[in-house]
Amino acid sequence: MTALSFEAIQKSDLDAVVRLSQSVSWPHRSDDIAMLIDLGDGYVYRGVEGEIQAVGQWWTYEDRVSRIGMIIVDPNRQGQGIGRKLVDRMLATLAPKPIKLLATEAGAPLYRSLGFKDVGKSHQHQGQTSVSKTVRSDIRLATGQDLPDIVALDQKANGFHRTDVLKSLVRIGEAVVMEGGDGLSGYAVRRPFGHGSVIGPIVGAQEEDAIALFDALVDPGFIRVDCDAASAVFRRHLERAGLPAIDSGSSEMVLGTWPKPVGEANVLAMASHALG
Repeated sequence: MTALSFEAIQKSDLDAVVRLSQSVSWPHRSDDIAMLIDLGDGYVYRGVEGEIQAVGQWWTYEDRVSRIGMIIVDPNRQGQGIGRKLVDRMLATLAPKPIKLLATEAGAPLYRSLGFKDVGKSHQHQGQTSVSKTVRSDIRLATGQDLPDIVALDQKANGFHRTDVLKSLVRIGEAVVMEGGDGLSGYAVRRPFGHGSVIGPIVGAQEEDAIALFDALVDPGFIRVDCDAASAVFRRHLERAGLPAIDSGSSEMVLGTWPKPVGEANVLAMASHALG
């Protein structure tokens, strides 16, 4: 196969990336993908007629670590080595930063062959719920003044800060915070996404915090939550709310040494597969 030429993704590529996402039945709306382009970087591959036939994106935090995602090859061009060459190019650009991703069952063998290690599994819970929110006394709606504390708590949960991501999520969504003895002990965001809404990220010390924060944001309609396969208590709560797991799990994979949480805070549900 001749050498492939990849170009930096541009905002003007939005419609083409939306079409690619639709071609593989991913639920992203145009606004969802526009946000991902605004927050990160990536490459597109154009065919001989100039049409974008593949895309891959990444999001770098503190110039220390990166997540990669939204890796899509047009179904009519799959099996031709484009996906592997695209990922190779992305890894070369990001080296030597540690990299994390969520891999589909079909994509996981490729990443393992490139040196990624399995570190966990995530399940996508979603469905139409009839549940209405119930708000515990230690949980309240977030205000603009809470953003620095949300960023700080999220930084402890991840080992790095995601300021720009959180600013965007809070701006387009609804956030709640959980108050502890020494400040915030948890937060969660609900925003429009795909077929309805996604609740995530959810950050707190334990699964009971995830349940309380979820309950403070849930309302009837279509809701999605992406959470760790090991969160059995939280996942049962989601199922009771009408959000069953719709997949067998996506493999969480890391290349290099990924930072660890600092303190008791943990990411209990992700903002998205791409952003973590």
